[in-house]
Amino acid sequence: MKKKFGLMIVLASLLCGCVGEAGKGIGSSTKMDAPREQRLINKGWTFYEGSQDGAETVAFDDAAWEAVNLPHSASIPYWMELEVYEGDTWYRKEFAADAGLKSRRAFVEFEGAFQHAWVYLNGQLLGEHKGGYTGFCYDMNSALNYEGKNVLAVRVKNGWEATIAPRAGDSIFPNGLNRNVRFIITNDQHVDWCGQFVTTPKVSADSASVQVKTDLKNEAATDSQCSILVEVLDKDGQVVAQAERPVLLPAGQLVQVTQNLPEIAQPNLWSPDSPYLYSVRTRLSNEQGLVDEYHERLGIRWFEFTEDKGFFLNGEHVYLWGFNAHEDRAGWAFAGTDAAMYRDMKLLKEAGANIVRASHNPHPRAFYRACDELGLLVYAELQLWGRGGFRGGEEGNYWAEAYPAVEAPEAEFKKNVKDNFRDMIKERRNNPSVIIWSLGNETAMQMQEPLLSKLRQLYHELNDLSHELDPSRPTATGNSFSSEGITDISGYNGGQPTQRPGVKKPILTTEYHFGHEPARDAWRSGAICWSGFDYGTHCARGDGVSFGFFGAVDYHRLPKDKYYVMREQATGIPVPATPKGGTPALLGLSADKLVVKDDGTDDTQLIVALLDKDGNRIANNVPVSFKIISGPGQLPTGKVWDTKTVNLGRQAIEFRSYEPGTTVIEVSSPNAASARIEITTVKG
Repeated sequence: MKKKFGLMIVLASLLCGCVGEAGKGIGSSTKMDAPREQRLINKGWTFYEGSQDGAETVAFDDAAWEAVNLPHSASIPYWMELEVYEGDTWYRKEFAADAGLKSRRAFVEFEGAFQHAWVYLNGQLLGEHKGGYTGFCYDMNSALNYEGKNVLAVRVKNGWEATIAPRAGDSIFPNGLNRNVRFIITNDQHVDWCGQFVTTPKVSADSASVQVKTDLKNEAATDSQCSILVEVLDKDGQVVAQAERPVLLPAGQLVQVTQNLPEIAQPNLWSPDSPYLYSVRTRLSNEQGLVDEYHERLGIRWFEFTEDKGFFLNGEHVYLWGFNAHEDRAGWAFAGTDAAMYRDMKLLKEAGANIVRASHNPHPRAFYRACDELGLLVYAELQLWGRGGFRGGEEGNYWAEAYPAVEAPEAEFKKNVKDNFRDMIKERRNNPSVIIWSLGNETAMQMQEPLLSKLRQLYHELNDLSHELDPSRPTATGNSFSSEGITDISGYNGGQPTQRPGVKKPILTTEYHFGHEPARDAWRSGAICWSGFDYGTHCARGDGVSFGFFGAVDYHRLPKDKYYVMREQATGIPVPATPKGGTPALLGLSADKLVVKDDGTDDTQLIVALLDKDGNRIANNVPVSFKIISGPGQLPTGKVWDTKTVNLGRQAIEFRSYEPGTTVIEVSSPNAASARIEITTVKG
């Protein structure tokens, strides 16, 4: 195995807010320059696949472990195999903490870990999280060592568990810290984790009201008299609305503060055609000065689903058309970067989509940010997922029922599902792109009583919980009790319904296959194609081939012929000519960008094309090798990847780097001149 990185993060020096003005320590009475600091810690971890006694302790020797960076998956490299590693893994990271942190609060935040995680600091358990698609955050102060090294250790377990959703589903479920991880430094008085909800109760073209609910926490042993200032800023940074009020924060308590801001005149409305984003800046102050500053985004829009006339956005009828999208990808499995999420959504937007369904689980936060910025509406979905049309099995594997078939795990299963749903909403409720909370997908298609009644009751409880947590958005399901109208919107898969159903609810076709789009009836709010991208799955056709080749875009993120057909239908852009075979002479190598950041949020897509002597693309299927000649960075296979150009003479892979420098990458193939490209990595 590779040796671990010789890297120790100094927490205080990386997070600039740990020292006050004029170099004074954190306990001083001076105003702090940086009341809230956060720093990604995706770089410099060690990794072990398997169980390991004592790996949470500081003294444990991990010198023989593999050096990895995040996002990471135990299944890298992954190429749509039907099986992935199941079991335990361990991740460890060393860092130092400055004594100034004693008077501040230091947290570690995980955007996700699949799917059962235990987080330790210096051998002390900070917390346990169940569910692979939602984030979690733990206070580190009680376990920090201010004199020497600290060790953050995470045990991650995947594999089927009776009490954790999904218990079934058409996907893969690979182990890993496959989303961003960061340190967050605050003062004792601060906005709680994901602790702000920004809504627009009244919106028109003439004006918009803004309400902000903020969860404030006081970690100190004494009460604190504070003031909270909330400002809405336009794209140019100009304040367009603000409200300020005093608030007493009792010691050790969490207080929710509601502020109604003055109306914004002639607001810039968010829509797919004009995705205008405001920002919300919240400043919390006390007698010491500014103690916290918190930022959220705001898109001002209003929408309505109707039973007979479809969907309306900002008063105008919009037919919702787009794609379902899994998040996994060639080589990297579920460990995609923020940049990869944006690139994915840009492809779908360019095809003419105005909506994307996050199938069938909460996606990384970057997915929703990309949709906010590009102008894609989002059907956000909980991972309460069933086996659909596939054969069923007993408890113990991913062919099981979506709801426990035996009584013992029921109570904990329902609790975990509700906890995941609560966090899904909490993390994504300020994304203007999100217009629906879906309670699940294909959970009841073959289910029998008494499980059917138990699952139905869970749906009722989730529906009520959604309305309690976020009354501003409707609920839906994908082919789960759709004809019963439990949710605000009834979603149907398989291109259904072809005729107006009897349920008195708005109707949305949540899945249809290419070439079988249902009629755009007035009562149908829209139709979402299955699917945007090829995806990894444990499900297979009768011949043993993966069931996941439904994408308009392949697993390497190269468009297929049907992508161009659908794009032409939606936008009028002509379908490009299909390349034909020829005599190979050259390779063309390109990248979607030539400069990437080193913090784990960035990457670049490398695309190689086979060319004839005149530089025309040809569609021969020949072997191609990608090789990093010099410089930092990696492919999912390391420094070399041997493949075949299976997509009409093209192939693509994502390259990422965690160290500054210039990387030279070469592609080569028999009977064709090789090509090189340089990628520069800069500090993030």
